[in-house]
Amino acid sequence: MLFQQQNFEEAADAFERAERTEEANIARAYHLKQAAEDLPPSTKWKQRRAEFTKAARALVGSAVGVHVEDEKRLILRHAAECYTSVSMFEDAAWTYCDAKLWNDAAICFFDAKKLKEAVAIVQTQELRPSVRDRILASARYTYLRGMKLKYGQIYF
Repeated sequence: MLFQQQNFEEAADAFERAERTEEANIARAYHLKQAAEDLPPSTKWKQRRAEFTKAARALVGSAVGVHVEDEKRLILRHAAECYTSVSMFEDAAWTYCDAKLWNDAAICFFDAKKLKEAVAIVQTQELRPSVRDRILASARYTYLRGMKLKYGQIYF
């Protein structure tokens, strides 16, 4: 009940008292995310980045013991969103890969200027046409501009 009401700190304490450490870890990770999101706009970038990174790492760590795929995917998605909140696109992309959220992973690799990884996802996963087309168009331009015809020809 406390968890659904997003009262994560109290939920973590309740889970601890019930000796449900896995759920307590998840609640504590969500509390860190909530605290990062609640930082005032005047917070310095370095501190904001540190808080969101701490929350993302805690969420990823708490997802390790989760065996229900949908729940695990949701936790990992929230971790990736923490990374994107502070422009850590490559970390977000890898986290989206762990969650098997391929569209988001490809976009984050693209935003991180990791075109090779984005193209690898395009080639192996079903993506929304808009995501696929955007990445392939950029790959064609990049590879042809650099005269890397060996790579560019596979995108035509």
